Amino acid sequence: MHSSLNDLAGTAAGRLLEAQGNTLDLDWLRLPPGESFAALTALPCEPKQRLFARCIALCLKPQLSVEDGADPVIEAAGRRLSIPFADYWRPTAANYWGRVKKAHGLAIGRDILGDRWARDHAGSKKPEIAAALETAFDPAKSNACLGLDQAAREAAAAWLPPGMAYAGAAVNNAGADPQLDEAAPLAGDPDEAEPAEIDLAAELPAFLTEDEPAGGALNGASTP
Repeated sequence: MHSSLNDLAGTAAGRLLEAQGNTLDLDWLRLPPGESFAALTALPCEPKQRLFARCIALCLKPQLSVEDGADPVIEAAGRRLSIPFADYWRPTAANYWGRVKKAHGLAIGRDILGDRWARDHAGSKKPEIAAALETAFDPAKSNACLGLDQAAREAAAAWLPPGMAYAGAAVNNAGADPQLDEAAPLAGDPDEAEPAEIDLAAELPAFLTEDEPAGGALNGASTP
């Protein structure tokens, strides 16, 4: 929960949570215990419901729907609420593209942005690819990407990583399971020799941290 909240800093979701938190009626917390409970119970129904919703949300354990043992209750709640996650969170170099393997970023770029984009960035270093993907997948920035048609911009603006789009979503998650960068660099690839800035292996599900299958292929893109 702590890591997830930090990742929301500066996002539309983070701003919404902050704004909603400022609307909660918390004056009763500053009263003596006996009086505070009486003041809480005297609140109108709507403020009570906002407090209840906030408490429930803070108690939920963050997870991806593709994790082993994903909670069916959270899955059902996600489908029922139909939250447009793409409107509140976009993948950036800091929260996503810089944490997954370079091959995964190139594969998603090829599937969503097209072969031309993949060819233009095939020889780029990982930080350059992460920055380019951040720009392309943010609808507020994607106009700066030359050579992308409107369909590609719209697909990128709606894309979510595997496990973040609930059943029934129209978004194609491109099929590739991202894998977290390993600590040791792969021989012959100067990009992978760069030290990882963030180590979240202990907090990520298995599909993000498992070793690559034999051959190292990911959606047709060879792992560097």
